[in-house]
Amino acid sequence: MTRQVVNSILRLQENNRFSKGLFSWVGYKVFYLDYTKRERTTGQTSWSFWSLLRYSVDGFINFSELPLNIATFIGIFCFFLRYY
Repeated sequence: MTRQVVNSILRLQENNRFSKGLFSWVGYKVFYLDYTKRERTTGQTSWSFWSLLRYSVDGFINFSELPLNIATFIGIFCFFLRYY
């Protein structure tokens, strides 16, 4: 990762940084590397189930069009329900 990419990410005003989405969202070319995950040899993860769930929901809401589409559909449905 170049310094220019790092500076672009640091300039963002994000409170909850879903890094997996931000790296491609800032607009630079993304490369994917294949790797084999190795088992942890010492220590424990600091991520609890609830932390991982919050992280995934944050990524889904911030980097998906589905929540916006659902809100639009509900708004149109309520409009027609009220006036027709």
